Amino acid sequence: MTLKEQLLQKIETASDETIHQLLDFLHQTQATKTKQPFWQFIEELTADIPPEVLDTLPIDGAEQHDHYLYGTPKH
Repeated sequence: MTLKEQLLQKIETASDETIHQLLDFLHQTQATKTKQPFWQFIEELTADIPPEVLDTLPIDGAEQHDHYLYGTPKH
């Protein structure tokens, strides 16, 4: 018996709750396969932040990360 056949056999006797959990798991698995590019994720993440707030963020964050994270003097 193939794995697919075994799974289908288990599904036939599974409770509705188990089937619901399995379906949620499959949806999550498929969603991770279609990940978007990182830059698009950042665009969506910051879409609701007003431009005037974005303008207050440091532009040298990567260069001066120790300063912003730990308070060390800027280089």
